[in-house]
Amino acid sequence: MEYQLSKKDYYKAYLLHRKPRKAYAVLGIVMLCLSSTPMFGWSNAGWYRFFWPMCVIYLLLLFFVFPYYQINKIYKQTRGLGGETINISLDENSITLSTDKGSSTIPFKDIYKLKNNKHYLLIYPNQHLYRILPKKDGELKELARQIEDGFIKNFR
Repeated sequence: MEYQLSKKDYYKAYLLHRKPRKAYAVLGIVMLCLSSTPMFGWSNAGWYRFFWPMCVIYLLLLFFVFPYYQINKIYKQTRGLGGETINISLDENSITLSTDKGSSTIPFKDIYKLKNNKHYLLIYPNQHLYRILPKKDGELKELARQIEDGFIKNFR
């Protein structure tokens, strides 16, 4: 079965992949707590007026601008990333992904984890590397279901 990935696919898969880090969550909570004090009249300090907009700008940059910039940069730096046809095949024990430039076989027993949502299945051979399978049509959705079944069967 063949499919192609667009820049939008890479961006959406990256958002599925990305885990919020605990440090960012703690920093965000501290910023929101500090910035909410003037709203309740707890402080009249002048620096609070600028803190709330800075919190909003920080969160917008962190969750919307930076990931999009990072994906654009990776997409431009990696030749052949966009528009390349990817062939995927599945047998009883492994998944094989191939392009004109090479191929990769991932045995089900070597899959670290799977992440999925309504539109994508991410296949992780290790903690940081993932392969993207878009669920664009019925055949790809069925293939994603078979991969999940094969992972569960070989996980035990």
